[in-house]
Amino acid sequence: MIARKVIVFIMLLMVCKGASAGEYEPQSVVDYLIHGGHMAKPDGNQWQVALVESGRTHLDGIFCSGTLINNKWVLTAAHCLMDPLDCEKPRAGWFWVLYGSTDLVVSAKLVAPKNTVINPNYRCKPSRDDIALIELEEPVSDVGYVILADALTESKLIAPEQALLISGWGKTAIGNPVSRYLMEAEIKVVKNSLCEKAVGLSDKLPSNVICAGGGGKDSCKGDSGGPLYVRGGSKITQVGVVSFGRGCGEGPGVYTGVSAYMDWISKIAVTSVSSRCTAKDIRELRC
Repeated sequence: MIARKVIVFIMLLMVCKGASAGEYEPQSVVDYLIHGGHMAKPDGNQWQVALVESGRTHLDGIFCSGTLINNKWVLTAAHCLMDPLDCEKPRAGWFWVLYGSTDLVVSAKLVAPKNTVINPNYRCKPSRDDIALIELEEPVSDVGYVILADALTESKLIAPEQALLISGWGKTAIGNPVSRYLMEAEIKVVKNSLCEKAVGLSDKLPSNVICAGGGGKDSCKGDSGGPLYVRGGSKITQVGVVSFGRGCGEGPGVYTGVSAYMDWISKIAVTSVSSRCTAKDIRELRC
């Protein structure tokens, strides 16, 4: 069994190609049989959504992930809403937001996007401010929402070697199919200076990103826009959004830290629901 795992891991390294700064291979939690992850509990991640291309099956059409921050808005990565072949152009074609199930085939519900808002400072080469919001056509119910970490909370959660969680339906390796079931893995925070070398970046990473992963655990193609988070009982605190990395499991991944965007998020995603909502309201699930 050990020999088989080693062979499969070597094959993964051969298949997964590197990505330079700003390249956005929509980033899966790698195969739990190989890299130590596990299937998420069916009732544990109802706040996570999949973005699925219209006209395709859920398994064939998923291209990114996101999280519900309230009943009308989804947080995701900006590059998820851009053209896969030209990251400076908006994505063409319709898509659906799939929610309410960790299984892409059974029990999942669909809601249409009403509006998309890409952070005005977003740049794809090199990747900067990779964060966006999706307004839903209708409010969703019977699902949970994430709590977004403020600066103080984030600073406590992103110390080097701090354990965090990632989850997604993305590919277990480039060239593999996506996962029908939501997968989850524990990864550790890496210093940005070490991350720059591991990912092969020529420029320094900005201070508003988080580097985490390594040791074969990573996000991969199909997981972009998904969460980097901690779980405290039923409470989910999200600290980052999957942005980019080098291949699958070849090194740490880079995540957009959410705390730097709390004012931007609250102005767009909360005031449209209630003018009395604040960033603190988002964190405490009052909106």
